[in-house]
Amino acid sequence: QDSNSVQDAIFSALTAKRQNCFMVGDVKQSIYGFRLAEPGIFIEKYNNYADAENATDPEGRRVMLCHNFRSGGAVLDGINDVFRTCMSPTVGGLTYGTNEELREGFAHTPLGEPEVEFWGIPVQESTYDEEAAFVAKRIAELTDGTHFVRQGDQLRPIRVDDIAILLRAPGSSGGYYKDALASYGIPCITGGGNNLLRTEEVSVLRSLLQTISNPRQDIPLLAALTNRVFCLSAEELAQIRGENPYGCIYDALLNSDNPKVKEFLSHLAVWRREVRLQSLAKLLESILTFTRMDSIFAALPDGEVRKANLQTFCQLAVTYEKTGRRDLEQFLDHLDALEESGLVADTSQNTAGSVTIMSIHKSKGLEFPVVFVCGLSRSFNRESLRAQVLCDQELGLGLSVVDERNRVRYPTIAKRAIAAKIAADSLSEEMRVLYVALTRARDRLIMTYASKKLDKDIAEISLRMDVGQRDLLTQSAVCSGKWVLMAALRRTEAGELFNLGGYPKTTSPGEPPWLIKVQEAQILQGCGEITEEQKGSMPPEIMQQLQIGLAFQYPYLAATKAPSKQTATQRKGREKDEEANQDTPVPRQSNLQWRKPTFSRRMNATAVGTATHAFMQYVRYDQCTDESSVCREISRLVEEQYISAQQGEMIDIRQIVAFFATEIGGKLRNHPNVLREFKFSILDDATHYDSSLVNEEILLQGVVDCAMIDEDGITVIDFKTDYVTDESLAEKIAYYRPQVEAYADAMARIYQLPVKESLLYFFQLGRFVKI
Repeated sequence: QDSNSVQDAIFSALTAKRQNCFMVGDVKQSIYGFRLAEPGIFIEKYNNYADAENATDPEGRRVMLCHNFRSGGAVLDGINDVFRTCMSPTVGGLTYGTNEELREGFAHTPLGEPEVEFWGIPVQESTYDEEAAFVAKRIAELTDGTHFVRQGDQLRPIRVDDIAILLRAPGSSGGYYKDALASYGIPCITGGGNNLLRTEEVSVLRSLLQTISNPRQDIPLLAALTNRVFCLSAEELAQIRGENPYGCIYDALLNSDNPKVKEFLSHLAVWRREVRLQSLAKLLESILTFTRMDSIFAALPDGEVRKANLQTFCQLAVTYEKTGRRDLEQFLDHLDALEESGLVADTSQNTAGSVTIMSIHKSKGLEFPVVFVCGLSRSFNRESLRAQVLCDQELGLGLSVVDERNRVRYPTIAKRAIAAKIAADSLSEEMRVLYVALTRARDRLIMTYASKKLDKDIAEISLRMDVGQRDLLTQSAVCSGKWVLMAALRRTEAGELFNLGGYPKTTSPGEPPWLIKVQEAQILQGCGEITEEQKGSMPPEIMQQLQIGLAFQYPYLAATKAPSKQTATQRKGREKDEEANQDTPVPRQSNLQWRKPTFSRRMNATAVGTATHAFMQYVRYDQCTDESSVCREISRLVEEQYISAQQGEMIDIRQIVAFFATEIGGKLRNHPNVLREFKFSILDDATHYDSSLVNEEILLQGVVDCAMIDEDGITVIDFKTDYVTDESLAEKIAYYRPQVEAYADAMARIYQLPVKESLLYFFQLGRFVKI
């Protein structure tokens, strides 16, 4: 931090013959735990050393570097307010007190409007889309010439290249912001590394090198064929593959008569021969000469940048080869290693006139006049806690216990302890990441929190802030936005947040105030309707084509609304049928159905049905001759854990004996080919689901309770444990008829045998019914 006062303090500390002086770096910015950085080393010395002016020889001492010469005072006050509210020794590693607060290094010219903004965005559909749409709209407002940033002692209008959007993981969300900015005509670039190898032109050249190394790699080969150089279309590739459906793509190309393919293969043969005889530089020169790749990409938008990227890549190969004789495969491995470590940057990007989108980690050490910190509602990554083996340098290894008999795995106490420590360390790291993000702003800091349940988040935080357990509230945060909300809700200017979800009992005016607003989310729209002026300027034939295109209606609209699969029980059957239908949309219930408590011993129809079906699935039919044998079978199934003891008590022994006393039951005891709980999935005529789905198919799934397979046909049996009487029997048969008919049709198609009988057996009546 370029300041004479800071330099003087450091110099005096170092030259006062104090050998144990320790100048604490800003531990609040230690965000490289994933690279094995250990903030605890700094925190230990920070807590043990005395201030430089109070320490005596020979004890260690610390020099505080609290002045910030980057940001304006209002931005620093906002940052201090956030971390004064939420940072503590348990989350963040230290108490954010007077010594830790940032102080303005020199007086900054006031902007005349709030320098810190917090926007709550109630999301309707997609968090990424709607938050990005708002950010793009806000950037368009800030760059309209009426908002300012500092330039020396003066103010000037905000330019697009003054603005940076910082994201925790731009790889998953950065594309949404690019699209949103493009809809407003605002250019943007992605900051940080890993850009060069991901540009289109370099990706094409790299894929071609991978193909030269080994043409039997399908993905690089296809990438090389379908680019702007060789221009092989998807239809041409499909035709080639259709004529040669087996083997790799390269074998199919060898048998193709396509002139583009023949030209490509002739060049490929030359390059594969040259790579064994010449250097990498000569190979790349030959590729560019044959393909004119640099000229092709130079003719595209941003052509000079694209051409520079190709030149940078070639220079990378030349530099690599200077270390000694290296072959192509070693160079490709070198590129993979560079990409994984994030050391290949696209230095040709021109940041002038463009918004910068980058990760918070890559922004460390940088500054921007206007900073948007977005994605604050994104949940913390907890994947590290789910590993089978957890490791900590102090607590050791944490493993899971495997119970082979019960076939379950559960964590040991040691693993739970290590997981708790890792979770606490990760939470502190996330707070330090937030600190880095907020301190990148020089003149304006804008934070956005987009959530589908923004009102509930505000209500929860407001209520818990009244309890007074600040540390517990901080530790329970699942995203960094909750910490910012804690600071925002303490301010009286957060009226729109209060209206949405309530407010805590204690609030006070912010000094200086923030701009705190709730902004309804926006959905990015298309180009809009064609104006009358545009219509008049268009040729009639173009207008006619547009009208025909806009009037198009998809002829298979009914198929888009139908589920892709259906169960035979039509989603009203037992648990196994519901499991088979797990991905099918379930209609919303009008009345809430509350789960019954697991400790309830009262038998209900569903539990009895589940127990009976489980018994019929695993029982040995030949052993069911009388009540005593059935009792022994129940005891065996309970002991072997096929059914629970409670389920064993639910089984009606007399009903089971009555079933096996029937003619069909007697056949089952000695039949050589019986299927139980037979699961199937088969394509079925969709008109069985909806008469409008002509010439469509739907995946039919189901579970057949029992079936006997004979040479002359199949007998399908479906067990029912419903309460039924002679009067309600006809209604039950009509209700279950489509289900049993679906079972019969599926079994006939699967086994290519006729279905002799389709039977319903009602345990309540002890009666078979033919369908």
